[in-house]
Amino acid sequence: MKTILLRKETRNIRPATCVAAAAATLMFALFTAACDDSSSASTDSASLDITGPADGATVARDFTLTLDPSVSIGEPSTGRNHVHLYYDGNRSTDQADYDISYDDSFTVTRLEPGRHTIEAVLANADHSLTDVHATIAVTVSESGTVDTPTTTATESFGY
Repeated sequence: MKTILLRKETRNIRPATCVAAAAATLMFALFTAACDDSSSASTDSASLDITGPADGATVARDFTLTLDPSVSIGEPSTGRNHVHLYYDGNRSTDQADYDISYDDSFTVTRLEPGRHTIEAVLANADHSLTDVHATIAVTVSESGTVDTPTTTATESFGY
């Protein structure tokens, strides 16, 4: 009769195996971060300017606001940023209280005659706000016309 002895086997994990596992985990994490299909572009160095109308301008009831973002903007489905337009300090989360621009110009139609502030805020595709913003003040004309400076031609042409 044969006797079989079972012995308890203890396995030692080699330090090189631990290092390889840690390296593989790190590579996976870096790969995942690099391939992240995030919904918006990085805004770390983004900027946004309102190039028209000028700060302090008098505008008609309907006027075009011209924006100069340093990042591409577009519809949220494109994964691009867009711009939320807030009026008179009201940063409401109710979409009925603000406008959204997916382009570098937007026709403002909701302001009554009088003085107003407009704050343009760069937003991510998921509508979360960034810290990138610009503000101007305008006066909406009661008559619906714009005060534009006039120039007078003189006979002296500066020669």
